[in-house]
Amino acid sequence: MKTIGLIGGMSWESTAIYYRLLNELCRDILGGLHSAPLLLYSFDFEEIETLQRHDDWAGAAQKLARAGQALAVIKAALTAEPDAADLHNDLGRACNNLGELRAAATAFNKAVELDPGLVDAHANLGHVLHALGRRSEALAAYQSALSLDAEHQRALSGLGVLHLGEGDPATAVDFFRRATTIRPGDARLWGQLGVAQQRAGDGEAAEAAYRKALELDEDDAELRLNHGITLQELDRLAEAIREYHAAARIAPGSPAIQNHLGNALLAADDADGALDTTDCCLSLDPGNTAALSARAVALNRLGRTHEARELVDTDLRVRQV
Repeated sequence: MKTIGLIGGMSWESTAIYYRLLNELCRDILGGLHSAPLLLYSFDFEEIETLQRHDDWAGAAQKLARAGQALAVIKAALTAEPDAADLHNDLGRACNNLGELRAAATAFNKAVELDPGLVDAHANLGHVLHALGRRSEALAAYQSALSLDAEHQRALSGLGVLHLGEGDPATAVDFFRRATTIRPGDARLWGQLGVAQQRAGDGEAAEAAYRKALELDEDDAELRLNHGITLQELDRLAEAIREYHAAARIAPGSPAIQNHLGNALLAADDADGALDTTDCCLSLDPGNTAALSARAVALNRLGRTHEARELVDTDLRVRQV
């Protein structure tokens, strides 16, 4: 017999189903003690979940593509075992990775219907429903996941994101804080906690959360930017400028970072530095009205009033368009 190359599911539970089905089929056809000679590849779902949690759906899809046509494998397995909840959960994950959100929601709903105790399916359903804008249904799905496992990190962080989007940062803080106790080494969770605390008006707590996040991942430009914004709001301007510079080194193509840096330099009375920064921002985004305004202020402070007036006129024309 030829050796079969098998790509497993995105979780070991569903991989076990594929393995069992192949061996049962081999035994039924050949009889006796025959089993299928195969080489098995199974995903470490922690790697996939980390990419998803960081919204790196392209990276997750590439990982799946390198391993093979996961979607086709799952669908083939479902023809043999259509009532396997783990397989429907895997199908939903694969559809989600491919951006097929409605198909993913259908698959996760089926997984929940077949096995109401499958906590991951509830959490996955919540994520997809939120992405589809069905927030009340997403809330119910996340709450179902927590009723099964009160420490399910993805359900907790999903509820945090949901409440933050609904303008309820205080509740979001509670969920993100609980999530960080479960995964204290996750920089992204600490960053989300910082955002929620910042919007809830607790700048000191937000600054501490961003600092913790940066201890875990010092090369995250978004964390550096948010930390800088918080430091500036706390009147710690010199520290904020250092963070903006660090963020700009990590992500030199970000106009948003350059804007914040330019405004901070103006607040520090560094018109020359602000002028250089707005030059950089406008090279990236020529119509950036915030950069045009900051540049006009910097030119005025340097006594270049004629250039400043011309720039204000340009800014007005851009805004009218």
